Amino acid sequence: MDLKKNKLTNKKKRCVEQLCAANPEVAAESSKIFRPTTMRMQIEEGCLDLLQIIVEIARPNSASSHDGKKQVVTVPGSLRKLQAIEPPSKHEDLDFTAASLKHI
Repeated sequence: MDLKKNKLTNKKKRCVEQLCAANPEVAAESSKIFRPTTMRMQIEEGCLDLLQIIVEIARPNSASSHDGKKQVVTVPGSLRKLQAIEPPSKHEDLDFTAASLKHI
């Protein structure tokens, strides 16, 4: 299904490009509606080392950089059980808020 859709899309693009090449008035009007695909900047032209930078960021465990690693220091300790923790007390405006929401 996607292959047929891609072929149809490419065929439409070629037809529009041929019309624009043959008639400058059509090209001027279509440029208001359609964005030309040739205006997209190539990554290689804009920033030559961009791909290398992306690779370095994506691999924080590389030998050249340790900036991406998190330094976590842990301390020994025990966790409290849930029964030892007091539940939070009711807020003084809880009943007023609940009643107001019922009437809205």
